[in-house]
Amino acid sequence: MRWRIVGWLVLALGISCLAGPEVFLSPGESIQAAIDAAAAGSVIVLSSGLWQEHITITKDLVLRGTSGGESVISAAEEGLPVISIASAQTISVTLESLTVVGGAGECRDTRCPHGIWVTGSAKLTVVSCEVRGNATCGLFANGAVEVSASQTIFSENQTGVWVHGEAQVKLQDSQVWGNYYGLIVTGSGELVVRESVISQNQRDGVLVAEAGRVYLWGNEITQNGRVGVCVDLPGCYRTQRGFFGLVRGEDNAIPESGQPNANGVAPFCPRELAFLSFRLGGIFPPPDPEALLARLPLPLPPLGSPQAPIAILEFSDFSCPYCARFTLEILPQLEEEYIDTGLVKLFFFPYPVHGAEARLGAEAAFCALEQGLFWEFAEAAFQYAEEHGFPTLGQDELAEIMAEVGGDENELRRCLETARWAQAVEESIALGKELGVRGTPTFFLQGWAVPGAYPYPVFQGILNWILNQSAER
Repeated sequence: MRWRIVGWLVLALGISCLAGPEVFLSPGESIQAAIDAAAAGSVIVLSSGLWQEHITITKDLVLRGTSGGESVISAAEEGLPVISIASAQTISVTLESLTVVGGAGECRDTRCPHGIWVTGSAKLTVVSCEVRGNATCGLFANGAVEVSASQTIFSENQTGVWVHGEAQVKLQDSQVWGNYYGLIVTGSGELVVRESVISQNQRDGVLVAEAGRVYLWGNEITQNGRVGVCVDLPGCYRTQRGFFGLVRGEDNAIPESGQPNANGVAPFCPRELAFLSFRLGGIFPPPDPEALLARLPLPLPPLGSPQAPIAILEFSDFSCPYCARFTLEILPQLEEEYIDTGLVKLFFFPYPVHGAEARLGAEAAFCALEQGLFWEFAEAAFQYAEEHGFPTLGQDELAEIMAEVGGDENELRRCLETARWAQAVEESIALGKELGVRGTPTFFLQGWAVPGAYPYPVFQGILNWILNQSAER
């Protein structure tokens, strides 16, 4: 808790340090007139009270109310957003300590009675606000916008937060409750929710469709009216559409049984989302190794039979001690019980996280692959790093490792000097980020994730569960 408080202090100080001239308003004075007259980067401070107007922001600005949400901005007309933030250019807007209420009526053209509507290329930060009682969305994010909301409540709206287009929205330590729908993600939008409450929404707590991406970390997702977390798929929704996005998460407070409660409410749909309530977490749909490999200019070979029914995806870094522990201590056990018996195959994706030197080592893995020595090089690199206290693996060290496994060290040097596989490394990193990799090593076993070099029984338990599920089908 102390660190969270410090974080908010830093955020507040950062806003204050970057802020421009301050303009103070009382009820009866026009917020829009003040915005229009203010220089870019200004801070408009509202006293306690009620403003009934519709606001449009098209410049860098901070709009701040009094603490406790006592500065209230309410809709003056039907069919319009209470606060509109729009710009084709990148602008930075902060809304702090405001209550935004009362967008009502039917949509007017492309505008609807949202509490906050943000579109274009805006960057919006929402801190300690309450957005409630709006006829469509508390927050509707569209276009290439980036939104970060913390300590904010979205309640009693048609939809608490709707993320569409290419918008990216992050919610931290917030509440989404009492809406008809809690959170919706469509188009290719991205939503990240951490340590928040998504509860008591009449329909779904979280609904993701089309190519939307949702990341859920450590939230309480309970007591929603239909499904806690729902993917727009046949069987879960009245739809014939396919789903091309992903759901990734872990350690959420969701009922773990996978069965509807007495009121017919399901915690998640499809049932493969069960990982959301476990500490290790996972991803849906399970990553398709062939689709991932097709995006690399030089496909990576599996360890084990290509026909093995179960694939493990490993995102790893030669400069990572925990990655070495997996390769040198845990992998031999997996090979004996699952890989050598034809049940499992393992794919290694370089995911350098320790600076430029780590990227050079990742490039060297692709150079070794050219010489047909990928797995030999990977094991030797980890062995070398552990024996030498995880030093910087420069070109000389990598050439020495290449020679140890019988490769051509001069060819490796030429490969590294020309950065032949630098783009392959970037694409491997991009794949990991899309899957929600946050550190190394990270493993994906079908839809289950293992974020770290956990003891062998953890891998064993998940693999046996997958095999048992397959046998029951």
